[in-house]
Amino acid sequence: AFSHITYKRVHKMLPILSIKDACVGLLSLNLASKMWMTIKWRVLHTNKKLGKPVSAVADWKLVPELVNNTNEAYAREHGTQLNESEYTPVFVAMLGLMHAVNADPGQAPGMMLYSSLAYTAASAFAGFPFYVPAAIWRYGAFALGLKKIFEAKNF
Repeated sequence: AFSHITYKRVHKMLPILSIKDACVGLLSLNLASKMWMTIKWRVLHTNKKLGKPVSAVADWKLVPELVNNTNEAYAREHGTQLNESEYTPVFVAMLGLMHAVNADPGQAPGMMLYSSLAYTAASAFAGFPFYVPAAIWRYGAFALGLKKIFEAKNF
């Protein structure tokens, strides 16, 4: 009875997503992570360090802690954004292939998006070891996506 209740709660919290919804979510997350780095670090932080107004266009390469990755928060968030930029195209390509071969995606699209959201949040704001469960969940989403593609009858 307990596992049934837990399943129902998780299912309501994390609904199964369509391929389209997962693609839009993944691409939105990718855009948000890129905008975060630009606004927070390359505009606000850089202008503050260089003594310029927020509206100024400053060269972030003039801030040694950004160029050398010595600011701990910047290094963590930069690494997270790079990781997100690696996973998004792979997941979107997998989802596109699932659609092209008319695969039954099942929970793969949702797992791809939810694990990416969890990883990005945990990695950017908490760091190691807090992102490890989400990273493992992401590997599972990757494997499930491959499985769904290879199970497709049109492949």
